[in-house]
Amino acid sequence: MLKTKIIEYYKPPAKTLELLNSIPNIKLEITNGYARVIERTNIKQVFPIIYKINNSITIYHFINEEANKKPYYVVEHNKAYDLSELKHLKW
Repeated sequence: MLKTKIIEYYKPPAKTLELLNSIPNIKLEITNGYARVIERTNIKQVFPIIYKINNSITIYHFINEEANKKPYYVVEHNKAYDLSELKHLKW
C-alpha cells in the first residue's frame, strides 16, 4: 500500500476572500487545499482550495508554480481566470 504525507496546507488569500465577500447575498463554502507527496516515489499531488458560491458556482484555486498565470478555474464555465478577470464575472 502506498503511504502519503501532507507536506503543505493552503488557505485562501485575503484578496480572494475580499473579492468573494463583496458579492451581495452570497453563501460561501470554502474547503482548504493541501499538497501531499506519495512516499518512495516523490510524486506530489496538489489539491486546490475550493470555493462554492450559492451552491451553483464552484471555483478551484490552485496555489502552485505551474498554475500561477491563471490559478482560478470555474467549473461551470470550464475556463481558467486570474484574479482581475474573476472580478468581472457576473455572479
